[in-house]
Amino acid sequence: MKVSNNAQNTQQLCVILSVLVFFSVACVGQKELAKPSAADLVIREVYTQKQIPGTPDRKPEVFLFVIVGSADEAIQLDSVFYNKKMYALRRSGHYSKTKIEENDSITSKDPNSQTLLYYTKDKKRHYCVIGRVERKDPIFLP
Repeated sequence: MKVSNNAQNTQQLCVILSVLVFFSVACVGQKELAKPSAADLVIREVYTQKQIPGTPDRKPEVFLFVIVGSADEAIQLDSVFYNKKMYALRRSGHYSKTKIEENDSITSKDPNSQTLLYYTKDKKRHYCVIGRVERKDPIFLP
């Protein structure tokens, strides 16, 4: 009786190990969607700012700005993951911006919430973690 229990336990252990090895190999074989960035992108400032138009027919808008250290044409800023939402970026020289929902301008207090900046360089997608998103005073437009 003891021999059959040991054989059964050994068989169960082999099945479990086989499944673990299969999943390990499957995970290694998958191509990454984005790689963590090296020092190829210098981010000077990331902030949100409300823009209040001077005409009553337009509503205020909130933008997220990303200021980079160089206008390297090989680097294309793609998008930003901010307050658990993905936003596409529009680049203009050294900065990029995107319109966000007004509620999203208040930075989340959730310690697990991260702001990620996605960009493409040499046809490979990279990302970098942004430590702090500042909230600037509103700007009043003419």
